Amino acid sequence: MRLRNGTLATVSVFLTSFLSLSWYTAWQNGKEKLNAYQHEFHALRERLRVAEHRTLQRSSELNAVLEQFKRIVASSNGSKDALNNFSDDAKKILKDLTNRNALQVPNIYHHMPHLLNNEESLQPAVQVGLGRTGVSLVLGIPTVKRKVKSYLAETLHSLIDKLSPEEKLDCVIVVYIGETDLNHVHSVLDNLEKEFSFEISSGLIEVISPRTTYYPELANLRETFGDSKERVRWRTKQNLDYCFLMMYAQKKGIYYVQLEDDIVAKDHYFSTMKNFALQLSSEDWMILEFSQLGFIGKRELFDAEAQLVMPAHFNMKVKQKKCYSNTLNQSSIIKPQWL
Repeated sequence: MRLRNGTLATVSVFLTSFLSLSWYTAWQNGKEKLNAYQHEFHALRERLRVAEHRTLQRSSELNAVLEQFKRIVASSNGSKDALNNFSDDAKKILKDLTNRNALQVPNIYHHMPHLLNNEESLQPAVQVGLGRTGVSLVLGIPTVKRKVKSYLAETLHSLIDKLSPEEKLDCVIVVYIGETDLNHVHSVLDNLEKEFSFEISSGLIEVISPRTTYYPELANLRETFGDSKERVRWRTKQNLDYCFLMMYAQKKGIYYVQLEDDIVAKDHYFSTMKNFALQLSSEDWMILEFSQLGFIGKRELFDAEAQLVMPAHFNMKVKQKKCYSNTLNQSSIIKPQWL
């Protein structure tokens, strides 16, 4: 009897252990499958974001072609001789573009007509780097001549040192030297090429500067908000610098991050911003803020749509001569107002 009871107890313990083990194994396998599905889902969502970004890129390129057609039409002044070299299809496109009944969407030439005087105004005067594209984050750093000390090199070291090897392949840092004095530009460039030669040659860092013809006349701006003429000029030029940098960065990645040239990066800043943006992929947002310091010194992350809209916003402010240095300081998540 004792033997039978002992046998039953042993069998019971064995069955319980077997069922527990089976349940745990099934649970563990289910957890692994769930993690795999989640990983595939995030990867799919990332691919969709990349596809959306590339679609916006193609749209931007088509718009650029249309702008060239419009400039040809404007320069021809209706002369038939100027159009004789075009094919019938090209002439049809030009005719459609000049149709007075068609809606005309304002563009950068509407806000900054002086750019029509020089077709290279929107091309960088200096451009160094490999032209990396298809990354997740584009880090834009505008910098200008400082009276005392520049912290640009320290800022770049801080940003680069906090990136993993994989993250260094998934981003590009664009340094925008907002000066037209080529001696100063090349002085800054020479220092960067000496200190960051590997990062530039590998495509992680790019350096650009604008042409003199990019800037409109800044001497006769209307004074606003009680600021001095010099302060108004500084605000206006800052908006123009942001605009140029954003337009250059728009085709390079999914998200654009606005930085300053005197910051210290936190650990895991890249993954923190990228993952937070991916978590909000189903939300309608344009700007994410990662600092509470206002636009100056703020880490602003823009999605692909905002990269198209914000340069127009800055240009409109310049056209109205109402240029705010902190024009985007609104909330942690800024959504499009028309949605």
